[in-house]
Amino acid sequence: MASDQAVLVLRLAAPLQSWGGPSRYNRRDTQPRPTKSGVLGLLAGAEGRSRETPLTDLLGLRLGVRVDQPGSLLRDYHTVSDHRGLPLPSAKVDNKGVQKKTSPAKYTGVTQRYYLQDAVFTAALRGPLPLLQDLEHAVRHPVFPLSLGRRSCLSASACTPTTIWTASSPPFHGRRPPTGAGRSAPRT
Repeated sequence: MASDQAVLVLRLAAPLQSWGGPSRYNRRDTQPRPTKSGVLGLLAGAEGRSRETPLTDLLGLRLGVRVDQPGSLLRDYHTVSDHRGLPLPSAKVDNKGVQKKTSPAKYTGVTQRYYLQDAVFTAALRGPLPLLQDLEHAVRHPVFPLSLGRRSCLSASACTPTTIWTASSPPFHGRRPPTGAGRSAPRT
């Protein structure tokens, strides 16, 4: 690791987590482990960035995720209706991009959302030391509540960063990590 590089380690644990993947319309799936976009979203929220603020400074971070406890898949069944009693719009759009009306009129929609319940992950982010120090401070003192994938999945206050490692203070003090210390899935 270069001397200007560091590693920030986060423990991601909550009763429910949902890490987006390819989902369409009324079915929202989850990936089995945190995604880079989800972790960067958590960090951006901790810093208080708006959704329109570019994340270009975060895109160069490298992410590795260890599954400490895989959790189990939970399917949440939702019904949705318009509080004014109006028919729901269709998921389809016309050639001008305007949502079509349901035919026949539909007043209740059904959605399915998938979550990981009781999962625990360790995420390690590698990047420039000053940036990771700012991110560590933001996670310890977040502007927006920390959520793990979706806003409804609040952290169990276990998202506290554990440490920042630099080239001069590596983990395990120069030793290799113990065999079987966990499986890593590097993300780029």
